[in-house]
Amino acid sequence: MIYLNIILLSGGCGKRLWPLSNDVRSKQFLKLLKHGEKSESMIERVFRQISCSFSDPRIVIATGKAQAELVKCRLGSRTDTHIVCEPDRRNTYPAIALSCAFLIDRLGASPDEPVIVLPADQFAGSDYFTALGKMYSASADGIADLILMGIEPSEPSSKFGYILSEKGVGSFSNVIGFREKPDELSAYRLISEGAKVNGGVFAFKLGWMLERVYESCGFSSFDNLYNNYSTLNPVSFDCEIAENCKSAAMLYFNGKWKDLGTWNSLSEEIPTSSGNVISSDDNLNSTFINELDIPIIALGTSNLIIAASSDGILVADKSKSQQLKSYADLCPSELRFQESCWGTRKTIESYSSADGLKPVCYSVCVFSGCTADSLSCDSGSKLYVFTKGSGQLITDSGTRSVLQGDFISVEAKTRHSITAFSELKFIEVDF
Repeated sequence: MIYLNIILLSGGCGKRLWPLSNDVRSKQFLKLLKHGEKSESMIERVFRQISCSFSDPRIVIATGKAQAELVKCRLGSRTDTHIVCEPDRRNTYPAIALSCAFLIDRLGASPDEPVIVLPADQFAGSDYFTALGKMYSASADGIADLILMGIEPSEPSSKFGYILSEKGVGSFSNVIGFREKPDELSAYRLISEGAKVNGGVFAFKLGWMLERVYESCGFSSFDNLYNNYSTLNPVSFDCEIAENCKSAAMLYFNGKWKDLGTWNSLSEEIPTSSGNVISSDDNLNSTFINELDIPIIALGTSNLIIAASSDGILVADKSKSQQLKSYADLCPSELRFQESCWGTRKTIESYSSADGLKPVCYSVCVFSGCTADSLSCDSGSKLYVFTKGSGQLITDSGTRSVLQGDFISVEAKTRHSITAFSELKFIEVDF
């Protein structure tokens, strides 16, 4: 095992796994993957594999403010993890630039140290992480300014970008070009010519990257990048850096790796049934996931995905699941389910009254020993009706105990929080 710097890119707001994924809870946070008797998310799986593969890694997670809470929720209080919150979404190049500056300015890394950058939603075997170590060592040895991973394609696909390289000796070869998401016919031709899938994995020295950043914007410190983040070019790392790099090498990888970006591919790696589901024995190659309290009954289905959450219900043939995004984009963008370290919050119903008020009703659960401290009354008052458990409501003016059956009104602009002594459930109505 070796020591190394890692940047995990944990952004995105894809709807390819709607209705479970949304603008905040993207696919890397879904706790669906099998791990022994329990389930884990993609980001938890990647962290577990990194811990098994490397000694004392220094990990920086680049994410948006909206997802920072979920990162903490999934990973807990890990001392080897640092979260860099982007001021706003600007694509992968600004996120990587900010994270590199954080490693040097906040964590004391040397500009001569390499770093590995990879997506947090990887699904790969242990040989993948062995390959990451090889990329890190190659960067440290200076065989090229930029090292990329080229993955052996399983089939022609328009979902991926491709790396074109010379025929090298050993594991590495010189990169001669890129093709971003060609149509399937073009992908077939590229693969026949030896092109590999761009796995979105990069290794380079921190100082080299920040020199490129300085050349483009005139500053490279963490504070300057953060304060001027909106001025950075909102493009991908591939477009801004990789495609313009004159010294790039590719590590060929032909091990276990799969993109779990559609329900069809994800269903191969998760249990066939999850949540409140009743299914008959004659269901064939179907997957059922239910996050609702009401049951799903599935009888005699074949090759179906049925997924239900507070955001909606999906019924789709697995072979059609790659078409989901265009249809999910037609759905309301309002988030009806929110998850955090302290608990969950579900939208029950929203109203519009004749006097212009728009009350919203939520079902809230605060986990035992946790505090819901993100509550506010900025625009109006709140009414809480406590249905289970015990805890306390804290305002600037004092503390009040709450029990099952209590109801409390909180006036507008009152800062407050709710702490659960035991699992605390309540109805919240915002006026």
